[in-house]
Amino acid sequence: MMFDIGQETYTETDGTIHERSFLVMKGQRVDDSWAIRHRGDELISAGVYNAESALPILQLPISQMGVVFETLSLPLQSEVHDGIDSCKFRAEDKSILAQFNVEFEWEKWARAYSMSDVAESLKKHLEDEPSGFRYFVDDEDDFLNGFGIKYTIVKSEDSFGLVLSQLEPKIKSIMAAVEDRLLLESDSKSLVTMFNFPLRIRTVCEQYLIYFIQFLQDLGIEASGSISHEAGQVLFSVTPSDEQEGLERIREALTLYMKLPSHPIEALDSGTDMAVQQLKANVAFLSGQLMLAQAIVQAKDATIEALQLSNFQYRQASGGTMISSNQQKDSEPLIPGVVTVVPVDVKGLTINLPELLRRLKRRFSH
Repeated sequence: MMFDIGQETYTETDGTIHERSFLVMKGQRVDDSWAIRHRGDELISAGVYNAESALPILQLPISQMGVVFETLSLPLQSEVHDGIDSCKFRAEDKSILAQFNVEFEWEKWARAYSMSDVAESLKKHLEDEPSGFRYFVDDEDDFLNGFGIKYTIVKSEDSFGLVLSQLEPKIKSIMAAVEDRLLLESDSKSLVTMFNFPLRIRTVCEQYLIYFIQFLQDLGIEASGSISHEAGQVLFSVTPSDEQEGLERIREALTLYMKLPSHPIEALDSGTDMAVQQLKANVAFLSGQLMLAQAIVQAKDATIEALQLSNFQYRQASGGTMISSNQQKDSEPLIPGVVTVVPVDVKGLTINLPELLRRLKRRFSH
């Protein structure tokens, strides 16, 4: 028999004696494991907590489900999400169910959204997920009793390890999309944009983003901004001082601002106003750093996308509403005579740089 259940007794610090069961494989105890067999059942329900201890089991075919195991919980092989660290396989009639429970620690929770927001957002996301991943909750009255993602697997001779290696990246992608949406929608009065900057240029890109607030002020738009970090991403929030100031106008201004480094702004004759000179200096500095970073990467024979600031934006929310990158819309010009949004392509901007620089004017308050 390849698998069996072993038992041992242990003594608590107060002298109380208890029994516990563990999984045995080929006559050897599987460390950091548990195992039970319900009365009258031949199948084993078991779990392994330690990734190293699970290695021999990961090499076995998932066809062991329903033959040896009724349920089997195994640790994940990669970092998927801070609330998911294992997969529970369950034998069904003609298939195998893989369950990824989402579990958070209350005492360590310090996010702008609640745990129930995660559950609800995950449920909505998976309703639109065409790849077979589904939402589950163990108790409709209390999601904290267990919720997560489930996926039905056709029985085969694929190993547990192979199956997990195929599922884990998809689970990671789903959870990242869910939490990105929650982060971006957590502030309904701000424009929140998430960036994924390479580490080698993150600092200089963040400095350029911070200057955007001054850029807005020079255009006559009062706003405050902040930068935070979440799961390796950069969150840039812009909040207008006047609630009547349209977030859409700020969004279009940010789109323009991020495209400036790829335009020859420094070659334009635009006078000596401090606002213009500072904008030119910031654009020139960022452009130089991006060119240097690209040269370093290319020198290592790596293939990368053109290092433009706008390439690193991948999520954005305005007023608590997600904005699609291919969303088409008709709108008035952001700044008449300066920026015109091309109606047929929201990414297309016709930028009148000389006029933009003429409009910039540093306003000093006494």
